[in-house]
Parts: sequence; structure tokens; C-alpha cells
Amino acid sequence: MSHEVYSLITVTRIESYVDQNGRRGKRIEFSVINPRIEEETYTPESRIIKEVVTQLKSMGIPFVHQQQRNIKLILYILPEEEKALDIDFKVNSIYKMVFRNGAIYFEDVTNKYYYLE
Repeated sequence: MSHEVYSLITVTRIESYVDQNGRRGKRIEFSVINPRIEEETYTPESRIIKEVVTQLKSMGIPFVHQQQRNIKLILYILPEEEKALDIDFKVNSIYKMVFRNGAIYFEDVTNKYYYLE
């Protein structure tokens, strides 16, 4: 039986590093993000809620906005590994990280999602 589990993540930082064998690679820092709303499911009700919250904030009413952006994942990757993944990681891009059949897959979904903040 095959199961698929995924998380939406965003790249917060990319740095270069040198491993113990002297090979150069990338250190990619991800933040797990809350589920986003797909464009097809955007409703007038969600727009109204967003506008009401924005107006209340402008009146000085504080809101605690909890996001899961404090959950970090760090990926150390060599150029040949990045080529095998067939993806070019970019800061602030959104990726779907899929765990399927004992492997990890990344899909760039930046253009499919947007925040309702």
C-alpha cells in the first residue's frame, strides 16, 4: 500500500558550505508553513474576513497571529544531488515536500498558492 504525506515549505535562506571532504554544496533552510488557500477555493467570505481583520488591526486591536514558521528544516545538498532532484531552490519560493514510497520529492508550487494575510 502506498501512502503520500506532504508539507508546504518555503525557502528562507540558502548558503554555501564545504563538507568534511572539501566538497562544496548548499545549505538550504526551509520553514514549514500553514496550509495556504488555493486560488480555486478563494471565496468572497474569506476576502470579507481578511478586510475585517485588517480594519480591526488598523484600529489598534492586537491579534496574535500564530504560524508554524518557527519549524525549520535544513537540507545540506551537493550539486549532483540537487541535479538528481531536478529542482532549483530559490529563496521565498514555495515547495510541496512529498514523502512517498520511502523517498522525498520537491515540487515548486509558488504560482499555485498565496497568503490571505
